[in-house]
Amino acid sequence: MQKSRAENRGKSFILWLLLLGMLFTGCTDGSNAQTGAGESAGYAKEEAAGEQTPGNTAGADTGSADAGKTSDETAENGEVHICFLKTAEDADCIIIRSGQSAVMIDTGEEQDGERMLEELKGQGITAVDYLILTHPDKDHVGGAALLLDSLPVSHVVEPAYVGEEKKEERLERINKSCEEKGIPVVCLTDKVLEISAGYVELTVYPPQEAYYEKANNYSLAVLAGHGEVHMFFTGDALRIRSEELLEIELPEIDLYKVPHHGRANKATEEMFEKVSPKYAVVTADAAEAEVIQSCEKLGAQLFLTGEQSWEFISDGKELRPADRE
Repeated sequence: MQKSRAENRGKSFILWLLLLGMLFTGCTDGSNAQTGAGESAGYAKEEAAGEQTPGNTAGADTGSADAGKTSDETAENGEVHICFLKTAEDADCIIIRSGQSAVMIDTGEEQDGERMLEELKGQGITAVDYLILTHPDKDHVGGAALLLDSLPVSHVVEPAYVGEEKKEERLERINKSCEEKGIPVVCLTDKVLEISAGYVELTVYPPQEAYYEKANNYSLAVLAGHGEVHMFFTGDALRIRSEELLEIELPEIDLYKVPHHGRANKATEEMFEKVSPKYAVVTADAAEAEVIQSCEKLGAQLFLTGEQSWEFISDGKELRPADRE
C-alpha cells in the first residue's frame, strides 16, 4: 500500500539521516548548488552562494556568458537541437546540443550505449557538460557507464534516491566512476538547480519528499528554455510526482516529454492541460489511450521513439521537428 504524504513527512528526519549516511562516493548535496526558479510547489529559492558551485562553474567552460541576454539576443546566437534517441526497448536518452555545449537527460539501457555514442559522434559532440540522470531505473541510467568511459563529462546530476538496494548500487557504481574520473556529482534534495549551457537555460526540479515507494517518483524534472521556446522533460513521474509538478509555475510549453513512456495515471490529463504542448514525445513504440486522447484534444503532435529517433530544432523563436534520414 502506498504511503501517505503525512507518513512520508513523519519519516523525513530518519530518512534524511539515512541520506546523509549513504555512500554516494563523490556525491555532493544539491542544496549548495545554484538555485532559482520554482518558488511554487514548496521548492526553495535562494540567492546563489558567492563561491562557485556545480550549477554555475560549468557556464564558464561552456559559453554560458549568454545567460544574461534577452530572448531576442539569444535567438540570434544560434540553434538548439533536441534529440530523442530511438532505443531497443522503452528507454529514455535525450541529447540537447546548444552551440559548443551538450546536455544529456538519461542514457537509455546498457544495450543502447553504442547507438548513443554513434548519435553523439554524428552530432559532433565530443564532451558532455551535464549528464542529468532522472532516476536510477536501468532504462534511464543503463548507458551511463559507457558514456563516462567514452567521453569527458563535466558534471553529473541525480536525485537523492533511497530505496531498492540494486538501484542504490547502480548509482553507487556511477558515482564511483565519477570519483575516479574527478567528475563532481550533485544529488538534488529540496532545491532547484539552474544550469546555463550554450544558448539554453535549464531548471532541474527535484522530488519534494525524502522517500517514495516507487523509484519513478524520484524523477528529476527539467524545464529548458531557449529564448521564447520552452521544453519540459518529466522522467517517469507517476501520479504523486506529477501532482508535485502540477504546482510548478510553468511558461507555455512547446515540447513535452510525456512521463513514464506514455503510460497514463490519474494526473495525465491534468498535466497535458497544464503544459498544453505543441509537440509531445513518448519514449516507447506506443502510448496509452488517455495520452493519445489528450494530444488530440489539445492539437498536440505526438512522436514515438519506438519508430525512430526524433530531433527538434529551436531558433529561440519557434520549435520545429527536423528531417532525419
